[in-house]
Amino acid sequence: MKDIDFALLTTHTQGGAIGNRPMSNSREVCYDGDAWFFAMEATLMIDDIATDPKASLSYRESPGFWAWRPFFLAMEGHRSLIGDKVARAQHCAKGLERWWPASIETPRLH
Repeated sequence: MKDIDFALLTTHTQGGAIGNRPMSNSREVCYDGDAWFFAMEATLMIDDIATDPKASLSYRESPGFWAWRPFFLAMEGHRSLIGDKVARAQHCAKGLERWWPASIETPRLH
């Protein structure tokens, strides 16, 4: 999981439609069975998570230099919103400032 930068997060919207969003691992994660991503309050994704805790993540690793077959992974689980600043600090990776200049100090960041 660490070597795959982007995942596609799939959620169910309040109206029952399927929503997909690319999410970045930043290739700086230590995978322990939980995937952690950051998002802002007052977005459709946060509304989806609050409405329906089921989610799926899809990963695809690019073929290597020798054109090995790419690796695909799809998994399902439950998601939750964690607004705790200590938890954010534990799972923050370098490069978060690319999206949020104040990093984990960004107001309304989950």
